[in-house]
Amino acid sequence: MKDFPFKFWIILLFIVSFLFIVLIVFFNYKVDPFQFYHKSNKAGFSSNDRFQNAGLIRSYDYDTVVIGSSITKFLTPDRLKRKLNVKAIRLKINGTSPSEQNIILNTVLEHKKIKLVIMSIDDFGLKKKGKLSPKFPLYLYDKKITNDLKYLISSNTFILSCGIEFLGYKFKEETPYRYGKEFVCKHEKTRFKKVNKEKNQNKKNLKSKLKQKKNEKNLKEIKEVMRTNLEKYYLANAKAHPEIEFYFFFPPYASQSYLDYKQEKLEDYISEWFNIKRYLLKRIKELNLKNVKVFDFQDYFELTDQVLIHYKDFVHYSPFIAEQMLDKIAKNKMLLTESNIEQRINNFTKHINNLKDKDPCNLKDFYSKIENK
Repeated sequence: MKDFPFKFWIILLFIVSFLFIVLIVFFNYKVDPFQFYHKSNKAGFSSNDRFQNAGLIRSYDYDTVVIGSSITKFLTPDRLKRKLNVKAIRLKINGTSPSEQNIILNTVLEHKKIKLVIMSIDDFGLKKKGKLSPKFPLYLYDKKITNDLKYLISSNTFILSCGIEFLGYKFKEETPYRYGKEFVCKHEKTRFKKVNKEKNQNKKNLKSKLKQKKNEKNLKEIKEVMRTNLEKYYLANAKAHPEIEFYFFFPPYASQSYLDYKQEKLEDYISEWFNIKRYLLKRIKELNLKNVKVFDFQDYFELTDQVLIHYKDFVHYSPFIAEQMLDKIAKNKMLLTESNIEQRINNFTKHINNLKDKDPCNLKDFYSKIENK
């Protein structure tokens, strides 16, 4: 039997490896778990929003996009079709930042011609700096086709593709929200325990004066970050695309959530949030953005006071509230304007102050016990 030289085996190994990789790439392309290249009903939609959105943007037809955090969970395409008569996709990312939202919007604008953008302005997201989450697959959103190979040769993609093709695997739906006093109160108590634990740790690490200076520095930094994010990721896009309508909205957090800020001695932050609204309207006027509307649902008290009925916690609301929001948007109600902002801020402040004696979760006693431990 003829002995083949070592070089032959190296070349053969290279050829076999290359063909194996090509096979994986072709198989992953064909199954395409996140529908990056084509639509597929085999596995449904993944709850891994950062990957799934890249596929939705490219493979579906739409003229409207909803971009935001988990706050936009129930602003679904079917609801927008019924309420606003638009063909929409929802591109939400749990815990997202304005920089991520900006990448998503820019990718949409590169691939589709749209007429309406609906974006949430979340207080917890707006104060995030421009860094992307390490989980964000930037290579799926850039213009370099070669970068897509990271998706096509990924072992994770291959495992998903095998599961879908041979085992009938389907993506699990997100855990349904549960509403009512039991769930809302439990969530808030758990959250406050965590916050208080962090505070106690800070007290150990910082002297009082140093801590005060740090808090003042943090608030100043937050102010700058929020204004920068509004300019770069909201206003700049609206200015660059006058042919597209932009609806920015402040989501309807439960009224009780603002008492949390007071409990945690963050009244200055509430005041700054009012200033952010003033700043946004001022800049829209200065930039002459005729294509922008701002909707503010944070003083929609008929809904936001119903924390034990329509909320799973003090932030995330039910489908019923999403329906009411879209009704208002369709009728141009709840618009925030220069002519009504001061009156609405005053009404909001009075309303929150009047809630002091309303404590459906008996949190006042709970807070006191935790803080005195």
